[in-house]
Amino acid sequence: MSFSDLSVGSELLGYRVEGLLGRGGMSVVYLAEDLRLRRRVALKLLSPALAGDELFRERFLAESELAASLDHPCVVPIYEAGEADGRLFIAMRYVEGSDLKQLLRDGPLTAERTVGLCAQVADALDFAHERGLVHRDVKPSNVLLDRREHVYLADFGLTKRLADPRVGVLRSRRRRVLLRPRAARLRARRAPCRLDVGGVGRPLGRR
Repeated sequence: MSFSDLSVGSELLGYRVEGLLGRGGMSVVYLAEDLRLRRRVALKLLSPALAGDELFRERFLAESELAASLDHPCVVPIYEAGEADGRLFIAMRYVEGSDLKQLLRDGPLTAERTVGLCAQVADALDFAHERGLVHRDVKPSNVLLDRREHVYLADFGLTKRLADPRVGVLRSRRRRVLLRPRAARLRARRAPCRLDVGGVGRPLGRR
C-alpha cells in the first residue's frame, strides 16, 4: 500500500483513517482516529522517497520536535511525529472548519476581520520568534480557522532556529549562496523573521 492510497477504515501507526483532508506533491493528510486516545487527528504522511533520504529524515525528526515544543493557542498542537514502517508522519490536532485560502476565495474581508485574523497569526509568530524559531512557509492554506474563526497556524515543517551556528543557506530565484557561520547568524536574526511577517501581510492585504 502506498502512502497515497489509504482507504477509509485502513489502520496504521495506531490510527484509523476516516477520510482524505488534502494532498500535496510530497505528502498527504488524512482525517484519522487515534485508537489509543480515541480522538480525531490530522495525520500527515510524507512520501516514502523522503524517508529514504537520511539527511531529510534527520532534519524532519529534529524540526518536528522543535515544532512540537510550541505551546500556544494559535499554533496547531503536534501530538506525535516520527518514523514507522518506512513512513515519516505527523499526527496533529484536527481543526474542524476551513482555512484562510478558502476564506479569501469567498470574497473580500472587512477591515475588522482582517485585523483580527492578522493579529492571531502575528501573535503565534511572535511566540515562535521569541523561542528562536521561524516558520518560513506562512501562506493562507497554512492558516487554519475553526468555526469561530480562531486561528491555528499549521505546518511548521520548515521551521529553523534563528541562532543556528551552522552554515546558513540563502536562496533566491537565480542563486544559492553559502554563508559562513558568523554571517549566517547575523543574517538569520533579520531575514527569516521578515519573511514570516511578509507571509502574513501579503494575502490579507489583498482585500
